[in-house]
Amino acid sequence: MNKLYKLKYILGLGLLLVFAGLLFMGLKSYGKWGGSHYFGAVSEVSDSRFIVVGRKGVPQVFTITIDTIVKRGFRSVGGAVQVGDRVIVSGVEIDGGYIEARLIRIMGHVNTTPQSQ
Repeated sequence: MNKLYKLKYILGLGLLLVFAGLLFMGLKSYGKWGGSHYFGAVSEVSDSRFIVVGRKGVPQVFTITIDTIVKRGFRSVGGAVQVGDRVIVSGVEIDGGYIEARLIRIMGHVNTTPQSQ
């Protein structure tokens, strides 16, 4: 009986640790995807800011911090976004009317070259 009690105790503790780990990973992921989401094309880029114009034509100004993650597909990429990139940005509003970008996912590039007729 003593061995069975120990086995149940170890199994219960193991399940509790697995649950806590999954909960922690979910909360960490929510921290990056939490907040507001913005979709559009990058129209302007400076050292620490960039502007995204959405479908309705309303520009949104984003700030980039040391903690901002930039991804293309599933891979993290170094460097900043470029003018013409189609992006999904997750961020939170900060003072001054800006949005602090937490996660930038580059979905592709808008063709900005004029088409011949």
